[in-house]
Amino acid sequence: YNQAIHGILIGPQCGSCGTAAFRRQPVFVSDIETDPLWEPFRDLARSHGLRACWSFPILATDGRVLGTVAVYYRQPRTADTTTVELVSRVAHVAAIAIERRWIDERALALSERTEAIREDERTSISRELHDELGQSLTALRLDISWVARQARDPEIIAKLEEMKRAADAIIQSVWRISAGLRPGVLDLLGLKAGIK
Repeated sequence: YNQAIHGILIGPQCGSCGTAAFRRQPVFVSDIETDPLWEPFRDLARSHGLRACWSFPILATDGRVLGTVAVYYRQPRTADTTTVELVSRVAHVAAIAIERRWIDERALALSERTEAIREDERTSISRELHDELGQSLTALRLDISWVARQARDPEIIAKLEEMKRAADAIIQSVWRISAGLRPGVLDLLGLKAGIK
């Protein structure tokens, strides 16, 4: 029976559950055989031996309908206060649980999205450091070497050699920082190889 009614549209005359969801308030049907709310579903209910149904909407804190909780009986029956109070509490707890799950799912999705953005930023910064800054520094080092070969003054040659060593150290730092942001093995071989 639950599979047959799952996903039906709500409305002003859709059995107890569809009507409770539409009205956003409990609906008590004492006899499915005679109640007009059950006209479209009477044969289905009869085939499952259902004769009475009390349905309670599960409402989010903002008033959205999250679902319904229903109590079915195999004989006509009027609502009693004990059952109404109990099922009302069940609907309230169900609303809390459903909303909590949605909040958890949204938080997880936001966390995953934030991490994806960070990863994209790290990848972009890593590539810029490696490709642009690293290549510019390498070109600068080559120019320093060229100037050192052209120079005749020992002091200038010594200073240019010192500059080459500094440029080499900076190039190594750029490559180390670039690899720390986004190891190249991830792009070349994938995550599994990167972890190994």
